[in-house]
Amino acid sequence: MAFSNSNERFSFFKRFLKEFHESFLAKYNEKIKNVENQVYLSSEKIKNSRPYAYLGIFDDHAFFSIYTHIQKKDSKEVALRKTQLRTRAINLTKNFIREYPNFVIRQLLKAEWENWEIQSNDFHKSEELIPFLKKLADVFCDYLDSTISSGSLSSPQKDFFQMIDQNDKNMDLLLSNHNIILHGAPGTGKTYLAKEIAKAMGCSDDEIGFVQFHQSYDYTDFVEGLRPKEDGNDNIGFEPKDGIFKKFCARALKNLVDSKKTLKEIKHDFNFETKYNKFIDSIENDEIVEVELKTGKKMDIVKVSEQKTIILKTKNSSSNRVYSVSFNRLTHLAKIYPDKVSLKKLSNSDIRNAIKGCHASSYWAVLNAIYGQKQNDMQRVPEQIQKKNYVFIIDEINRGEMSKIFGELFYSIDPGYRVKYKDLINHKEYKERLTIIQTQYANLQKDANDFDNELGITDDDKDNHGHFFVPENVYIIGTMNDIDRSVESMDFAMRRRFAFKEITAEQSQKMFGDGTKWKTGLGEEISVASCLDEIKKRMNNLNNAILYKDFNLNSSYQIGGAYFLKFADYYKSDDTKTAFEDLWNNHIECLLREYLRGMDKDGKLLEKLKSAYNLDLLYERNEKGKIEESKANLDTRES
Repeated sequence: MAFSNSNERFSFFKRFLKEFHESFLAKYNEKIKNVENQVYLSSEKIKNSRPYAYLGIFDDHAFFSIYTHIQKKDSKEVALRKTQLRTRAINLTKNFIREYPNFVIRQLLKAEWENWEIQSNDFHKSEELIPFLKKLADVFCDYLDSTISSGSLSSPQKDFFQMIDQNDKNMDLLLSNHNIILHGAPGTGKTYLAKEIAKAMGCSDDEIGFVQFHQSYDYTDFVEGLRPKEDGNDNIGFEPKDGIFKKFCARALKNLVDSKKTLKEIKHDFNFETKYNKFIDSIENDEIVEVELKTGKKMDIVKVSEQKTIILKTKNSSSNRVYSVSFNRLTHLAKIYPDKVSLKKLSNSDIRNAIKGCHASSYWAVLNAIYGQKQNDMQRVPEQIQKKNYVFIIDEINRGEMSKIFGELFYSIDPGYRVKYKDLINHKEYKERLTIIQTQYANLQKDANDFDNELGITDDDKDNHGHFFVPENVYIIGTMNDIDRSVESMDFAMRRRFAFKEITAEQSQKMFGDGTKWKTGLGEEISVASCLDEIKKRMNNLNNAILYKDFNLNSSYQIGGAYFLKFADYYKSDDTKTAFEDLWNNHIECLLREYLRGMDKDGKLLEKLKSAYNLDLLYERNEKGKIEESKANLDTRES
């Protein structure tokens, strides 16, 4: 495992600590489940907002200690608690390493750590912490390289480190290309690996999207489409609804934009959104049905749209004309006029100057009503928002009809057309205009969507709604089986927008671990360590046989480790023979029979593969790299 520079070493070391941290935290899962959800979220923000996040242990005591002081709005005490946790994290780094059984870091500590005389209180600032960690990373990686090359590591330890290294390389591939496809033989763990890459990118569940393509999947599911809606009078109509990918990109865009805001702006936006949502809830609960204009006249609240736009109508008017008050424009107005006092001095022309063309009286009435609400004193303290990566996983990407699903998004998902934050600023300031697509149902969009708003398009630009783009912090991972018959039909325009990474059957054996924690279909955890070597031998021999000249197959037809994990469903410690037979009969034979359809009329080829699985026939590479067949003798079979 070679590292070309210090940054690669530091990246690998951080990944090691993160993996270790997650396994250590697993011990606290039951405690964490009992903590109130809002407490957990508060602590999550604290964890994710610091460069030392992967070092700390946040048990239930830490959750409650910080949250209690946040509720009391005691900022000094909150800062103190965070400092204590940061100090604690440094101290516990040693414990992480020492508690990991049989790892080389024990020897590393013995050889190096005592000489450094590290004091935990020296690392209260990230600029002091990072050089220390980089130094530790260099020593760690040097020792790891020499230990692996000397063969001192056990197989599970080596697999663990190589898994981290491989995940780093996959992550770098995704970061540089934005779109990748993991492909390979069936059962090689491509979907699992996609999720692991997303986690390596720092994504929580909220930042990971997932969908599986199939032949019936289309644009209306993925981007947007018409969905039935009842109007309240038992009449059914249709309205445009955003699809899963468009919603995902909207969340990523919000994070991208919010990450550029100051803490003061974040606090204002958070507080105003809280008030606005409370106002919306009151409308939907029929507690508020009208708002008062500055003149004293009233306007009826007709409804609230899916985009949280409030629709108003002049009270007792014979006209059917309605007026829209959008959340985004109202937020902008609230930044300029933050309270009732400033609002009273406001004229209609002031409002129009602030947010351009609009029905000024409606905006004044709604904002005035929001400011008039009684507010809850117990509000969460917002923190600086960090830019996050958002990873969207498309399982079986080749099974969908690309043009039917993506439509005009072929342009948007191109890595070269990801929209950066500075692009949005330049666009709004007319410095450099973006070329942005409008979706197929744009003409039905009555309100400006999230993408329109960031492009400076308002609700009043009626003929210019429905824009869409993919923000720079969105990454796409597709997975596909190489032998799937639909692979050949995958659009070349789509292919060139992705980087391809093959996951081989041999690489998939890393999912076996040391065999001590295999799960059955019922979720029970068992150990198959005593027969793990035989499982690997059977898998390797069968996959070599598949490459033998008699079968006319290639590596795409090999069988991945996921199939052999099903061994746990049949394993009884006193009867491994039956377990192997059940695995063959119920899972492997039917797949191989499909491979050989039309070319094994007498069944002899399948019998050969069964003999390979049972290790009665051996298949190994010779010096020239060709697969050779031989019969197993008794000594070979037992070894």
